[in-house]
Amino acid sequence: MLGGCGLGNPLSSGYQEAPCPREGIQIAYFGQSNSANSVTRNSVKPGSSAPSPANLFQYDWRRGRCYRYREPLLGADGSGGNSITFTAVELARTFKGPVTIIPFGVSRSSVLQWAFGPLALHQEFVLFQARNSGLSPSIFLWHQGETDARLQSLAHNFLKGIPLAIHWNKWLDDRGRHLYGRALLTVMERSRRHFPASYFGIALASRCSSTAPWPSIRQAQMDAAQNNHRTFISADSDGIFGNSLRYDGCHFSIAGSEVLGRQYSRSLKPILSRSFQHKKSKP
Repeated sequence: MLGGCGLGNPLSSGYQEAPCPREGIQIAYFGQSNSANSVTRNSVKPGSSAPSPANLFQYDWRRGRCYRYREPLLGADGSGGNSITFTAVELARTFKGPVTIIPFGVSRSSVLQWAFGPLALHQEFVLFQARNSGLSPSIFLWHQGETDARLQSLAHNFLKGIPLAIHWNKWLDDRGRHLYGRALLTVMERSRRHFPASYFGIALASRCSSTAPWPSIRQAQMDAAQNNHRTFISADSDGIFGNSLRYDGCHFSIAGSEVLGRQYSRSLKPILSRSFQHKKSKP
């Protein structure tokens, strides 16, 4: 069972357990390291002049329990801050009800692992646990693609100098786009099986270190958002680049995570407005 597989952060005395909210905004956040705890340092410090809002919570899928919001987030790997924090805090400060984040990002992961490999079981278990705890995330945010872009880049580099390589490169791009799209659709469908009314937000993410944005990965992500119901582009993280925004060329600094967070907030605003207006209109 994945509950004991060691993914995510250990629980320390600083985490305060709370009842899991049954209502409000619930967002599941996953993908690879930029959805895990990889921000350069904690962006919300408990006990500081800017503590987490009292209506902001996180869900630890390993224990099936909720806690007051504190970084590093439980359930995602890494020991730093998390790029969802800016958005989570902003939502909690503007929304009267509870806001719950369900984090389960895994560093260096490929979409193929999430769709067809061991992380498919990881996703399945997290969703089962969330539902069993009475949670019902209305939004999934997917931030992944850097690993798959790097793999395609390595394949292209391998073909350099080979006669007629340009034809093979085009074939690789076409196959890479198709394979990524098929795998991402599998991940999306798994989320919808558990939570049929949920929305699925896809970040354009294909850039890490010296690797430039990778067109075939980006196109697959855009295709998925365009061709599927309740699916949208949540952010263009490839455009967030530079020494002040990515401290190692790949992972976001606090400044970079705030830029990303603003993009998330803008994309979520019409969805949340629509969802909660619909709830208010019910008799």
